[in-house]
Amino acid sequence: MVKLLNSHNIPAFVDAMEIIVNVVRQFEICTGVCHKKYKPFWESCKRGEVDKNPYQEARYSVTLRSIHCRRLVRPRQGMCLSCAQLQDTLRMKARTAASKSHSKNRARKSVKSLFVKAAVWADN
Repeated sequence: MVKLLNSHNIPAFVDAMEIIVNVVRQFEICTGVCHKKYKPFWESCKRGEVDKNPYQEARYSVTLRSIHCRRLVRPRQGMCLSCAQLQDTLRMKARTAASKSHSKNRARKSVKSLFVKAAVWADN
């Protein structure tokens, strides 16, 4: 049953709302995954959505949020658990991409080294 506001319960309602507002004010907005090094992997991420910061949060201009983002986090926590898990996934993708790139560069250097050695051998 819904209680309607009347002159008798307005002070109690205002007190309850004040308590709620004070509790919510203690929290911060989750930053999501806003680190630039993960941005190339945002597009391929099915568990996240880009947030273009419509409320002009000061700590980021654009971020990737988990589709399960809680939005509010404890002070100095930075991001919610869902966004932290999403960041871990992107970190693994970035490592894999860096490892593949490193392997390609090593292979190129090996091939180049073989050509240099062959050229030196041919000159002798």
